[in-house]
Amino acid sequence: MNRRTRGWLVGFATVVAIQALRMPVRNERAPGGFAAPTTVQSAVRAACFQCHSEHARWPWYAQIAPVSWFIHAQVGEARKRLNFTAWKDYLYDPGTAARKFGAIDQMVRSGAMPPWYFRALSARGRLTPAQRAAIESWAIEGRADALKAESH
Repeated sequence: MNRRTRGWLVGFATVVAIQALRMPVRNERAPGGFAAPTTVQSAVRAACFQCHSEHARWPWYAQIAPVSWFIHAQVGEARKRLNFTAWKDYLYDPGTAARKFGAIDQMVRSGAMPPWYFRALSARGRLTPAQRAAIESWAIEGRADALKAESH
């Protein structure tokens, strides 16, 4: 067996072996009462819930290492920053609500959300200009309401 063939076999065996290190697929909590106008809600559910909720629809490649490691790390980090499943929890504290609304507005307005790799892999991740504008307006209004509530 020549060196090149041996290299391919070792590489293939490594890829097969790392499949034993699967990441758990978890969608744990019940819906958290995310409420918004219909246009905003449909856009957020389509483009944001995949990473920012406990209602992810995991694609087939999310179970293949090492890609699964990246996907699970990204979803875990996204859920820590903003989890629409816990939306009601954010609204109990006006300061938290104001920060979440402000972050949503900033990230959508800047184009940082949804991230480029999600937009490339999923048509659901592509927001139209009208959807972006609706989310931004909703977030601005929500932040203003939360700041008013915080000052009282």
